Amino acid sequence: MEAAAMTITFADLSRLAGVIVALWALYKVIIEIIRAINNRHDKEQKWDQTEENLRKERQDDVCRYNEQLQAIHKRQDDIRTDFEAKIQEVKAEQYVIIDCIRAVLDGLHQQGCNGAVTEAIRDLDKYLNERAHE
Repeated sequence: MEAAAMTITFADLSRLAGVIVALWALYKVIIEIIRAINNRHDKEQKWDQTEENLRKERQDDVCRYNEQLQAIHKRQDDIRTDFEAKIQEVKAEQYVIIDCIRAVLDGLHQQGCNGAVTEAIRDLDKYLNERAHE
């Protein structure tokens, strides 16, 4: 058997070059498609991470707001308690002052002071009676 002589022609070389270029182009297209898919996946993953980060930040803000609100309520309660204590002190002082004024007016009345003293005693007794029934 005689070996067939193989001759490579210019047409064969150009076909081979065409196949190589086509394979290279196919490779580049596949690589670009993979990059596009990866970029889209990365963007979606970043969006998911951003959404989760925003959710966490919102929760942190709500927690800080609630803590501040609780601190404000506690401060208001403290102020209210202090205010009520001061009111009780003022009421006690007023009770002592009114009692002293009544004693002074009674002493003046016993010494014979009439007119304005008698009228003041009557007004004070009327006021104390009205306050006692409230």
